[in-house]
Amino acid sequence: MNRRTFLKMTSAAAGAALSNGIIPNPPHAEITDSALAEEAFGADLFRDDFSRLRPGWLSRPVGQLNGAIQEHHYLANCGVSLGPWANAICHLDAWIVGDEDGNPYLEQHLANEQSGQMNPILLTGDPEWHDCSVEVKVKPLSTTDMAGVVFRYHTNLHYYLFALTGGTQGRLAVRLPLEKLLRVAEWRELGRKDFTYDGKKYYVLRVEAVGHNIKAYVDNRLLFQVTDEELPRGKAGITANIPARFQDFRVSTTPTAKARITEGIRGRDAELQRLRSDNPEPASWKRFFTPGFRAGRSARFGDLDG
Repeated sequence: MNRRTFLKMTSAAAGAALSNGIIPNPPHAEITDSALAEEAFGADLFRDDFSRLRPGWLSRPVGQLNGAIQEHHYLANCGVSLGPWANAICHLDAWIVGDEDGNPYLEQHLANEQSGQMNPILLTGDPEWHDCSVEVKVKPLSTTDMAGVVFRYHTNLHYYLFALTGGTQGRLAVRLPLEKLLRVAEWRELGRKDFTYDGKKYYVLRVEAVGHNIKAYVDNRLLFQVTDEELPRGKAGITANIPARFQDFRVSTTPTAKARITEGIRGRDAELQRLRSDNPEPASWKRFFTPGFRAGRSARFGDLDG
């Protein structure tokens, strides 16, 4: 049911009520979050077929995990621009770009040996995103663990997950920020359902999260329909603990929600600017140059000659 149909039905119901001598609420009072949920997700917030990314490793030429670099330097990327994307766990060399029959894909190519602690995530979007549909095509290249999407992402320790896992199931869960055991991820399961899949084809995963209502589909087959209040909004992305390929990532919403999101971002940016303007500007005292040496995250100063 789209919003126009909903309004027609509401008007018809109002007419019938009036004929019975009942004075109804005005039609706009009946437009609730459920009505919003049934609007078409026709307004794109973000789309990417990954063709903008350069084929190859997304963590070169800096190279594979280098503790000193990641510990002491902030790197927005490892030498390859990620555009609107971010590697949520920046020290993981997890992502590569390629193509199949001319169609680009993004691949998580690691067998994640720390899956009990964290998951590789490639992330995009804005913390204000809400009432969204998140959709992607995924081909798990292994069925030993999970591959899917994250949505309403708040931090690496707090987000929703919808994934195919183990070759036999779909899973909907929320990662919780407080762990009961050291370095053991804490999850709250929202559902598991039998769904047999293999590594020979792409599956379309789609999540529609509107208000407290979450629906999750595989190839247009509804697997989960739940309500949950853990996180109301957040970024979106892809994740996998096994090698998996992703194509055609899309985040969309309703025109009503898109206007709310735009207004929320505008208000947040205005508040940030106000807070900045309330603080005094620092004054330059002295400048010195260190040609050939620099640090992005921290710098240490000491008396070297007494």
